[in-house]
Amino acid sequence: MSAKAVAKSDSIRYHTRMKTLSVTEVARNFSAVLDTLERDQEEIVLVRNRRQIARLVPEAPAKSPRGLRRSVSNARRQGR
Repeated sequence: MSAKAVAKSDSIRYHTRMKTLSVTEVARNFSAVLDTLERDQEEIVLVRNRRQIARLVPEAPAKSPRGLRRSVSNARRQGR
């Protein structure tokens, strides 16, 4: 598979801002953490016993429905 075939959201972003939260804090405030992740587009590192164990990485912002309709219309005109 070529690098061009990989979606932007599939690539791991190592050079972005990061916030560190304990697993306990994330578990207690999961919905709020996801809201913050989506709003700030900032990677969150989960820590347990002072060890980094996981990362929450935001998806790229979704296209607006208007922009999506335009993309579909353009694809149909081009015969895709």
